[in-house]
Amino acid sequence: MTRLNHVVYQTHQIIHKLFLDFMTPERKEVFKGVKVTLSDSAIKQAQTFLASKGLLKGGPLILYNPDAASRFSRIPFELQGSIIRQLAQLPAAFYWSRSHCEGD
Repeated sequence: MTRLNHVVYQTHQIIHKLFLDFMTPERKEVFKGVKVTLSDSAIKQAQTFLASKGLLKGGPLILYNPDAASRFSRIPFELQGSIIRQLAQLPAAFYWSRSHCEGD
């Protein structure tokens, strides 16, 4: 995937396009992404969890989470299979978390 598809980015784009019809605003800044702040405790818990699963080997790590807020926004299973097959070809540790929307 070559496009940025994050909810904050898409909201930024929609608002910009909405007002583009009414005026021609000059965009001085590009979207710089979303900042995430993690506590030292959260980082330590993540490291402990990854170590317990044997995933701290120093190389790339892929965390795949098929979960979604609703069954309507979940990636279709056929597409998930294709994504996983392609990721499995990479020289990286892979952790697939369990979906919590299975009962939908």
